[in-house]
Amino acid sequence: MPTENKLSFFLKLNRRVNRLLKAHPNISPAHFSDGVMAQLTLRLCNFGKLKTAATFHGLDVVFPNKIYRKYFFPLLHRLDRIICVSKYTAQCCIDMGLSTKKNHTIPNGADHEITNILPSVESKRSISKKLNL
Repeated sequence: MPTENKLSFFLKLNRRVNRLLKAHPNISPAHFSDGVMAQLTLRLCNFGKLKTAATFHGLDVVFPNKIYRKYFFPLLHRLDRIICVSKYTAQCCIDMGLSTKKNHTIPNGADHEITNILPSVESKRSISKKLNL
């Protein structure tokens, strides 16, 4: 199966988004799992009244490129919610002028206290032995 090149993908993006939204009018919100993709998509697509959110991981906020900061980062003011993976990333968003009211922090990771997926001591020994650790 041939893959679509990036230029073709972005040239067709707005039409695809509009078709998807028309076919599924109850979609809400649109969530972008990456800040850069959110910025590119917001520049290329019209989401109308659809609520939008994006998750920021760090570099998508602090990337030191003048074009990126001038033409793309300001688009993030359009987002209804900003989800940051750390307090530091959240503070960087605030420092860049994004609203504190839109900003929410959900740290990466898992709470091991509420899971039973950790290997037992016996499993750890077995794995260590097989790996010659």
